[in-house]
Amino acid sequence: MRGRPLPSPFYRVSVKAIVLDHHARLLVLQNRDHTWELPGGGWEHGETLEQCLRREIGEELGVGVQGFDETQIHPCVGLSPDSRYPWLKLALAVDLVGEEFRLDERMQATRYMAIDEFRLATMHRSDRCLQADAERLWELGRRGRSRLRAG
Repeated sequence: MRGRPLPSPFYRVSVKAIVLDHHARLLVLQNRDHTWELPGGGWEHGETLEQCLRREIGEELGVGVQGFDETQIHPCVGLSPDSRYPWLKLALAVDLVGEEFRLDERMQATRYMAIDEFRLATMHRSDRCLQADAERLWELGRRGRSRLRAG
């Protein structure tokens, strides 16, 4: 067979939190390479969605998860950092316990971005598919926030 060999069917699933503040800005994290990404990370085998979300938010932000809206999940496919395999991203609205973040060593900063700023941000390669669907993220964030606050 000529050309590049087909990659293995391996893929990684990652759960990402859509967290909007009261100004409808999205929470993002800055990596050591100065790229941005949504909070969250790899869904380990044997974990529930809730366990993954709580573990990843705890690891990255040092805060708890108050609630999340799993009625609407936005999927997209990004690439692993080395571009060798696809990375399925599942983004959903999340309400955090607080905003007194204690970042882990992989992250440099947090920031709430307006949609126009988010569209122009230098995103981590695996989260660029989320950036491409910015309107959908904000829509899910607003709906989820309403549901979580009403429930």
